[in-house]
Amino acid sequence: MTGTTAQTRQVSALDRPWAGASTASLVGPVHLPERAAVVDAIVELACAFPNSRLGWQLDESTTSWIWSPGEIRALAERLVLSTDDDPLDDYSHFLTRFGNRDDLPSPAAFLLAPNHLGLSLSHGIGDGRAITQFMSGVVSAAQTGALPDWPKDRGISHPYRKALQAFFGHSPRKVVAAARAVRPARRPRRDAPRVTWRPEPVTVYRRVARESLDSVRAWRALHAPGASMPALELTLLLQAFRHIGLDLRDEVLTLFDVRRYLPRHQVDGNFVVGLLLPLTAANSVAEVGDAIATAAENGRPLTALGVDLLTRRRPAAKPTTRLANALPRLAFTHIGRPQAIERLQFLPGTNPMYAGSIDPADPHGITVATTQTGHSLHLSATAHASVVDPVDVERVLDLIVADPVSLLADSTRRCRDVGRTSVRSALSELHDGSLA
Repeated sequence: MTGTTAQTRQVSALDRPWAGASTASLVGPVHLPERAAVVDAIVELACAFPNSRLGWQLDESTTSWIWSPGEIRALAERLVLSTDDDPLDDYSHFLTRFGNRDDLPSPAAFLLAPNHLGLSLSHGIGDGRAITQFMSGVVSAAQTGALPDWPKDRGISHPYRKALQAFFGHSPRKVVAAARAVRPARRPRRDAPRVTWRPEPVTVYRRVARESLDSVRAWRALHAPGASMPALELTLLLQAFRHIGLDLRDEVLTLFDVRRYLPRHQVDGNFVVGLLLPLTAANSVAEVGDAIATAAENGRPLTALGVDLLTRRRPAAKPTTRLANALPRLAFTHIGRPQAIERLQFLPGTNPMYAGSIDPADPHGITVATTQTGHSLHLSATAHASVVDPVDVERVLDLIVADPVSLLADSTRRCRDVGRTSVRSALSELHDGSLA
């Protein structure tokens, strides 16, 4: 997409199913210049990097993206809003209000708050990589006037096909193993009782301080060497839910970035998928890590994404009813430590934060996103208050903040007492799922 006249590009099959979901993200505290400088930064970024999707709009049919260079300044003026609400007063309340706003332009809106930048972004534009890129790029360009080192070229064509070729190649063994692992998601009985329902998302944010995070790493070195941070974080969540007595489904909807199968290529837009892993508080850190690693090693994200491409051609309709007696289901998104966010010039003497309010996958979902910045771990959990009591979610995150090592140690003791169940054998019950 170059030139000065309006151009269009078809919305890809990888992006269409995600168009109904959105994420409201927040980063700060940082020094934000005046609104005019932020608008200028968006204009410069969108024009210098037309393939970034910054400044793209959907046509009326929602089947094509429109890029109009001649209208980008007028568009940028509409995209940037301001608020006097200070996020530092209560990050949880701010993220909840931001995520629930229905007056924001779509598919992107930038919110200027005191010393913080918010971004509401349709998942149709892209996944977490797009959010990180847009937020860090706009902040840094507005602060310094210098453009970031974003890719200028369009990402590779047919990334899913190339990922299949790269992983499976000509290996019948891999293909057979992946095919055997596929199981359809469990569906509720048709006669299962249902009740009327309306969305009521509430986000709870908590920060695990550097000292506590260091203690988690020290515990890992002694008791679970080699365990990944996603395994530690997910174990903490499962144990905390058990401690407060809130029963969850015996599976966790876990997000996988499919770019792992194309590490040397740029992939635009969405390239993520959710898998239902058979995990509960009865599993140890090692078993949680084994479940995540084994799914990736067997190519399960690829097969699940293939199922999505065949069966999910457009966003799912918003439900008007929900199951009356279903347990909540945990959804887990490990964002990690985005280097572009880490490089931002946070205000001296403050605690940097980067977190978001993510739409739950269904009425019973509890979506937890984890990220690291400023040497701290940031947790944001979003659930529907009409289904899950936000006070229970607060208690879960407060337990993790207060003493994460005790939760990890308790997990180890419980597994030793009751005997460990092999996750590899349990993986035969793994189901496909999606976070959209």
